[in-house]
Amino acid sequence: MTRTRFACATLMLVALAGCQREQAAPAAADTAPVAQSPAPSPAPASAAPAPAATPQPTDAIETVATPPADASFDKRAFAGTFSAGSTRLELKPDGAYVLDAAGAVMDGTWTTESGDKHVRLDPNSKTEADRLFAIAGKDELSPLSADGKPAATGDAMPLKRNAP
Repeated sequence: MTRTRFACATLMLVALAGCQREQAAPAAADTAPVAQSPAPSPAPASAAPAPAATPQPTDAIETVATPPADASFDKRAFAGTFSAGSTRLELKPDGAYVLDAAGAVMDGTWTTESGDKHVRLDPNSKTEADRLFAIAGKDELSPLSADGKPAATGDAMPLKRNAP
């Protein structure tokens, strides 16, 4: 029984010592300057790292963060119901949509593209193609072809926002 206890105690000490070394390594990385030589040599265990005058950010997310979206376009506020003839499109604030085109109903998700100048409808059905609309104003969507060009005039009419 004492051999088992001794083995467990030794194993726990080794595990704790291993954990402490790993914790010391990130602390040294936080205080080290960002620009380092290609192959840094490890510091001796007895030497303490010199504190940096100004801590350098090491978070990869900070270095690749995208700029904030333009605050002038509110997707939730833009959501609503648009229609023209027998076509009715409901853009929901949660990013879902329902399109009723002459009795053919499809649903899916909608997103804005091209700097919030286009709306793309991505249907849940795998047989349906995406649809693209230009935001012609806060109350109008103009149909676009798949390549982003205005649709032929006879093919589709602009969708106007319905009054609430």
